[in-house]
Amino acid sequence: VPGGGVLLGLTLPFGSTETKAVHAQPEIKISASWRTPRPFSIYSKLGVGAVFDGSEWGEHVWASTAVWYTVNDKISVFGEGISTRSVGGTATPSSYLDTGITYLFTDRFQVDLRVGRGVGVEAINDRFWGAGFALRF
Repeated sequence: VPGGGVLLGLTLPFGSTETKAVHAQPEIKISASWRTPRPFSIYSKLGVGAVFDGSEWGEHVWASTAVWYTVNDKISVFGEGISTRSVGGTATPSSYLDTGITYLFTDRFQVDLRVGRGVGVEAINDRFWGAGFALRF
């Protein structure tokens, strides 16, 4: 039986004005994780987020699955596949691959760094990087 959770998130955009969102993007995710014999684990998410394109808010949904490798008690690396769709909009469905590293400061606080790119015709020129943190209550 997988472990589960509800995750609240907020993406704060920055960078080139031609390629970034205009406002912060709130999101909520439902997650499931399957522990396998160490050092591997599998983690999946379904999410919905709000995106502001400069004139109106729109929603998008996505699904992702990641495979994690535990390097030691503090460091893990991962690879992830992501598929996105707009809700009621005209945006083209997109798919992405990313990889990253996490560092666990305490049992309740983790930071991560990631890089990724679009795959398929609709997103082949998309590239991204990010940093984040997770705080468990």
